[in-house]
Amino acid sequence: MQVARLPDDFFPTDLHWLTLMSTGRTSKAGDSLLITSSSGKFIILNKGARVERNITAHSGAITSGRWSPDGAGLLTAGEDGIIKIWSRSGMLRSTVVQNEGPIRCARWSASSNSIVYCQGSFMAIKPLAANSKVTKWRAHDGLVLSLCWSNDPYLIASGGEDRRYKIWDKQGNNLYASSLDDYAITSIEFSPDGQNLAIGGFNMLRLCNFTGVS
Repeated sequence: MQVARLPDDFFPTDLHWLTLMSTGRTSKAGDSLLITSSSGKFIILNKGARVERNITAHSGAITSGRWSPDGAGLLTAGEDGIIKIWSRSGMLRSTVVQNEGPIRCARWSASSNSIVYCQGSFMAIKPLAANSKVTKWRAHDGLVLSLCWSNDPYLIASGGEDRRYKIWDKQGNNLYASSLDDYAITSIEFSPDGQNLAIGGFNMLRLCNFTGVS
């Protein structure tokens, strides 16, 4: 069935439900769906599937749009090399990253106080505290295509054009590097409890534990 009709010039690139944690044991879905587009706009749909916000955010496509784990705001990252943080209602709060080169993917830490993102073959962790330093390193032999940051035990996983997936700690130290797969690793995601890791590529789905072992 058709849930909502998007604007005619709106071509989605990413989408994410607002999910709020309650009492640390269970989670419940929020009422808002964030959808980003190739034109640099993002929209927020309410539970009635009506467009509540339609905001121009970037010049060029938005590659990532994610609600923060605490539900207080959202981030957008784009081909223009910029990451912005917005309030839950869609008001711009800050521009936290502004670099040359497109940002392919960006994700929040579980505590909502840091962001991990990738540009080319590099990954970087940007704490949101004032005057904090960015940790940046070369992560893959080729473009980094996908990222995720687990809730617990606070590990970061990445997948790349080099046909490998890797696991890192929050300081950027490599904990695991896979053997070569047949194709590029295009999607990667930890389970909500952080104990399992799903990895996707061309015609392939792999299930691992949090250490990276299939």
